[in-house]
Amino acid sequence: MKVNLLGPEGVSSDGVENVLQLLNSSKGPMQFELGFLEQSFPGKSVDWETLFNLCNEYRRQMNIGIDEHVVLLTEFGNDKNWFAGSDTDARNHFVHTAEWDFYFGEIDDRFPVAYEVAITILHKLVSEKGTVDTENLVHIEPRGCVSDFCQNKKDIKLKMRTADICPSCIEHLKETGISRPLVQQVLQIIDAIRDSMTFRNRSSFFNTPSRLALKGNMCKVHLTDLGDLEVRLTPRQRALYVFFLNHPEGVPLSHLPDHREEIERLYGRFANLGENEAIETALNNLFEPFSGTLSTELSRIRAAFRSSVGEEMAKHYVVDGASGNPKFILLNRDLVIPSN
Repeated sequence: MKVNLLGPEGVSSDGVENVLQLLNSSKGPMQFELGFLEQSFPGKSVDWETLFNLCNEYRRQMNIGIDEHVVLLTEFGNDKNWFAGSDTDARNHFVHTAEWDFYFGEIDDRFPVAYEVAITILHKLVSEKGTVDTENLVHIEPRGCVSDFCQNKKDIKLKMRTADICPSCIEHLKETGISRPLVQQVLQIIDAIRDSMTFRNRSSFFNTPSRLALKGNMCKVHLTDLGDLEVRLTPRQRALYVFFLNHPEGVPLSHLPDHREEIERLYGRFANLGENEAIETALNNLFEPFSGTLSTELSRIRAAFRSSVGEEMAKHYVVDGASGNPKFILLNRDLVIPSN
């Protein structure tokens, strides 16, 4: 079952791709794919019909069949002030991606957004079965179940932190005959979200960072205890970052040219440029003392981690050190999972 996630066209895709990555980390019948669509409205709030019309427009553009789901991820609010909603006539949905910090404080937005995507599709599929009154799957009084209505929107905190389906809803799901592998996939998704949120909350108290995994031949940077979040770095940034991971003792920036061969080997592997001349040009620019390229790349690495995990936790991961002293990454290397 294919689920098309639609992000806003012309806007940085990192947030949407992180949601996609989190959803696809749990295997099952649902396969999530990414798309983009222009989203432009005169105000901050949009009626549901307009949102679903956008979904249908994307269906027409991409020739998407009726069996596939289309989920519009939008920062625009809606006239009913709901977190998410589904079309009664088609497998079209929307999820509001903004203002989650109002309910959770500092939070990685992809957690609540991915949660809403998963349970919205589940509820839609249940409603399509028609064997159970969907009103029986809505709890006005919150009980920590995925079917809590959350009329008081702050009740979403309880629903996400329990990440559970109550016994009565389990019985209703059995009556519908809905695919058990699909329900299992939804539960895996929301369990992973709950675990990641719990880890993040506790890590700020215990000052315990997530493990960092370097995945695949490209050594892509993933934080495994935070929903396997990928911190996206360019090949040149990744070459610098892996170099500093390999040197826990630290290296002064003025000494980096002495390690050019190691950095060049990493960059050549990650960049996949194929031509030594292109690699040479990129590294000459990096090591040119008056170009400012090295400082810029290190600043962008810091920004990538801060936007992913926040200022406080990022201190464990960024390349840092006083001016003139060795630059190093603070992270305990026992928390680093090397590439295979």
